Order: sequence, then C-alpha cells, then structure tokens
Amino acid sequence: MSDLVNGLTIVAAGTSMPEVATSVTAAIKGERDIAVGNVVGSDTFNILGCLALSGLVSGDLDGGWF
Repeated sequence: MSDLVNGLTIVAAGTSMPEVATSVTAAIKGERDIAVGNVVGSDTFNILGCLALSGLVSGDLDGGWF
C-alpha cells in the first residue's frame, strides 16, 4: 500500500474519532438524541463538504450553471 493511502487512512480515522467518542458516550449515558444527531450531522457535513470540494477541485463550478 502506498504512503499516500496510508496517510489518508490515518487522517480519516483520526478525524472521525471525536465523533465516535461523542456518539458512544452519549449512547452509554442513554442520550440517544445526541448520539443520532451527532452521526446525522457529521455525515451530512462530510457528504456535502466532499461534494463541494470535489466540484471546486474539478473546476466544474465556474458559475455558469445558474
């Protein structure tokens, strides 16, 4: 496996750990609303952020699509 893939995997896991810790702690304490809200919110942000970043990097967002 290349160094790039290893590095990106470690970064992805490292940035997800606070969300996992928050969700697990909330679930253990019985606060399911916080656990579900954290998962849904972070997933929504990650999906929309990845889509926006991909569009910016690819150059397709030139403003002419309005």
